[in-house]
Formats: sequence, C-alpha cells, structure tokens
Amino acid sequence: MSIINSSIKSNILITGISGMLGGAVFKFLNSKGNFFIYGVTRQANFDLENVNIIRMDLASDDYSKLDAIEFDAIVHCSAETDVNRCEENNLLAFESNVKATQALYSNLKFKKFIYISTDSIFDGVTGNYLEDSEPGPLNYYAWSKLEGEKSISENSFDRGGAFILRTNMYGFVEPMKRSLFEWAINELKRHNSVTGFTNVIFNPLYVSQIAEVVWLILTRQISPGVYNVSSDTKLSKYDFLLAIAEKFGYSRDLILPTPIDLQVSGVRRALNTTLDNRKLKNVFPSLNLTIDSGIDLLYKDYEILNEKIV
Repeated sequence: MSIINSSIKSNILITGISGMLGGAVFKFLNSKGNFFIYGVTRQANFDLENVNIIRMDLASDDYSKLDAIEFDAIVHCSAETDVNRCEENNLLAFESNVKATQALYSNLKFKKFIYISTDSIFDGVTGNYLEDSEPGPLNYYAWSKLEGEKSISENSFDRGGAFILRTNMYGFVEPMKRSLFEWAINELKRHNSVTGFTNVIFNPLYVSQIAEVVWLILTRQISPGVYNVSSDTKLSKYDFLLAIAEKFGYSRDLILPTPIDLQVSGVRRALNTTLDNRKLKNVFPSLNLTIDSGIDLLYKDYEILNEKIV
C-alpha cells in the first residue's frame, strides 16, 4: 500500500478504486509513473501497491483524512450502478450517486474534477445524443446520475475545472461480478447460451480506453465541460456479444438474438443511448475509439488475468 516514489508530481484521488473503472484508471496512471495516487474504497480488505488507500463512505463519513490535501485532480468513479437495486432502494441510489458527489465536490480542494456519468440519462428515443441534448432519465439510477452532474455543473464556476464524462463501459474486475461482459464470459465458458438484446443500441468503451481519456484530461489543457466518451461503433447488445464470442473463441450460436420486452423488464430502460463523440475526437484526434480495439485490449487483459490465476 505504501507509495514508493516520492518524486511523483501530481496528487490524484480516485474514488471507487476497487471497482472496474477505478481500477483501470489506477492501472493506466500508475503505468505513467508521475502521479501520487490516493484511492477511496469501502472494502475492508482491498489493497494496492503504490496507492494511499482511504477507507470511507463518501456520503456519510467526515473528510478529515483528505481535506488537508490539495489534489491536482479528483476522478470520481464511485457509483451505485445496479439499475434494479437503485429502483428498489432510492435512498441508496441518492446517497451513492448524488449525496456522495456533492460532498466530495464541496469538501475537497482540487484543480480538476472528473465525474463519470452515463448514457442512461437520455430517454433512448433518438440516439446519437450530443453533449447539449436534452436529458430524459427513465429510471431512478439515470435520474440520480443526472442529479450528480447537476451538483457539479451548477457550481463549476466557483470551483474551477469540472469535467463530466458520459459513457457506457465494459470490462471486468477480480473477483468477477455481473456486468454484461462478466456475465456473458462466465456463461460462455460453461458453454451456456446467453441472451443478446437486438433492440438495445449503444456504443460502449472498454474501461482502459476511458482511462486513457482520463489521463489525457489530466495532462492536457482542454476546456472543462461535458464530453461524450464513447466508441465510434454503434451496435446492439446482441452484436456486441457476438463480437465477444468470436474474439474469445466461442460459437456464435451461443448468442441468442432476443428483443427486450419493456413491458416485463421491471424497470423502464432506454433502447438507444448512443452518444455522438465528435467533440472528444476533435479535442483528442489521436484517440482510438473503435470497438475492435477495445475488445482486443479486453482480450489481452483477460488473458493476463487467467495466467495469474493459473
């Protein structure tokens, strides 16, 4: 856990560092070697080399462990992302996605604040949303993430550089959980069929691609504001799972094309949350945001994980 390089120039705080995206951001920044990294988690047994781990609840704990530090940047990855759980427990969603963001943003000193938001804030009627498109959240998770955005944007002129990154991500964490890829790969390994929704359209990014965007924001001078951080490729979840099956060497026949039935899904969900990423690409034209490159990176990282386990 101890940080071994005292010459690191920038103090960076990553919330949710034990999660899928937080871990990817840490991995990417740590590989660059010029960041002094603090990581917030609620997990009692979680630890990492080269990170100053802070165990706290961002919504309810005091900030005495952190308020004396001047952060060059805060990367706020922590969130409650389980849509069904948010719908069943509104208070949990509010505290995790709104109150924690408000407390973090108002209690700490920073130069840049990066808030990870979601494509789910849109109603999914048209797709290809721009940064200034009108939000229309359909469920409590989406509403809570939008409120988290507002708690930043409404105060950004007072606090300096605030960046809202709207995205849809895929990846994995050890131990494996229940994200789309994690669920699918676990089923495919057992040669079980998986359902791919043909009428749910998105353009997700692999978490390490998002981490690269975070690194660029930290190390370049760009205008604060909202950025769509998404793949160049718009595809259905069925087509996404087909691409996963092919890359990992499983039969396409295991992916079953099925339209989602919104009448029986339990929670209202948007069907087309695709994001227009031209603003991001204009700022960082060298970024590779293709779905193929993301899945290639995913495959390499997953193979490394398997080697470690074996």
